[in-house]
Amino acid sequence: MSKRSLRGLRVLSVVSTRPELIKMAPVLKEFERRGIESVFVTTGQHYDRELFEEFVCELGLRPPDENLAVGSGSQAFQTGESLKRLEAVFQKHEPSVVLAEGDTNSILAAALAAQKLLVPFGHVEAGLRSFDRRMPEEINRVVADHCAELLFAPTKLSALQLLLEKIPKHKVFVTGNTVVDACLQNLPLARKKSVIRRSLPKKYFLLTVHRKENTDSPTRLKQIFAAAARLEAPVAFPLHPRTKAFIGKYGVKMENIVVLPPLGYFDFLALEEGAAAVLTDSGGVQEECAVLGKRCVVLRENTERPEALGPNCVLAGADSRKIVAEARKRAVRAPCPFGDGKAARRIVSILERGFERRSLAVESSSFVGAGSHYPEFELVSAAKHAGKTIAAFERCEKCEANVLFEGARGAARYPNPERVLKKTDFLLVKR
Repeated sequence: MSKRSLRGLRVLSVVSTRPELIKMAPVLKEFERRGIESVFVTTGQHYDRELFEEFVCELGLRPPDENLAVGSGSQAFQTGESLKRLEAVFQKHEPSVVLAEGDTNSILAAALAAQKLLVPFGHVEAGLRSFDRRMPEEINRVVADHCAELLFAPTKLSALQLLLEKIPKHKVFVTGNTVVDACLQNLPLARKKSVIRRSLPKKYFLLTVHRKENTDSPTRLKQIFAAAARLEAPVAFPLHPRTKAFIGKYGVKMENIVVLPPLGYFDFLALEEGAAAVLTDSGGVQEECAVLGKRCVVLRENTERPEALGPNCVLAGADSRKIVAEARKRAVRAPCPFGDGKAARRIVSILERGFERRSLAVESSSFVGAGSHYPEFELVSAAKHAGKTIAAFERCEKCEANVLFEGARGAARYPNPERVLKKTDFLLVKR
């Protein structure tokens, strides 16, 4: 545990997988830079200890203060064991706030444990929705968000989703995505230290497959690898243990594939940057491709990161023809929709301000029951406030504008305080 402290603020951060570690690293480093007392906990959901420790070392982080070693198991086992062990850790360290990133079973457990103990929970990367409840991650995201007192949305679109779910606006903060911070901080190091591309030809493609919807389906898995076989250059494939088992079980042919072991962060970042295109079912890889300006073919039917979709990123599912056609297209210059690389600074500043103002607490409005003051929302016409900003509207009406609608049946928008209202606008407000 860091011995330095800032006015008694103690943040306990829960990390369960390598992708979460990558995204939380900039936040953990910012705690260290500002001298904030920080407790770093891993549930050990990614149980290949050596590789997790390699990521910790590469990212310049100190070892976790607590490793709960939950390991693999069913959805219920991982969630239940994480919940039980995290409760004990929270009681031991008595944090001012619990912080976690992502949508794994461990993050669901962290949100629930914090809520049960009335410790405020902050969710990094809040508001992502695939609208596919067959994905366990979707349930984890929704429940974690509704347990949270601080919701750090990476984009206005994800913030809008939270507001549409009637989460009070004062709990939602648009910060950008910490994946941008991580990429920008580590890309120069990856270029300097990684030699992984020396074993590959100048042109190659990169493939990652690990999601249950693909690995558990022999039809989808065979279609994906059939597409890889048709590409005009070799396909680098870091082999996920889960995927390896199903490839063998289904007898999937891996033609034109260069099998690689699970990789460290620097090696993987270097592979992404050099690839002609990336074929993936990973959400985090979609974001990294947006930062790097790479062509990204998403091997899914939907995505909780719709901001990534555009000229360089497309949904192809397991349709081998579409996968090949999209992978062969060249990337074009496009802005990154996930922020400017300063998300970690914003998140930590919000935590500091909340602590200083003594507003880091679980609100009574988080609970529905007799005598609760759950916020009431109403739809209000902006006609008489046309020409004013939304901030001025809130001051005049003494309310909080949660969602802007462009017309009574128009598109929902994030209520930017500086947005000038039109006569046809409507606002969903909380008095």
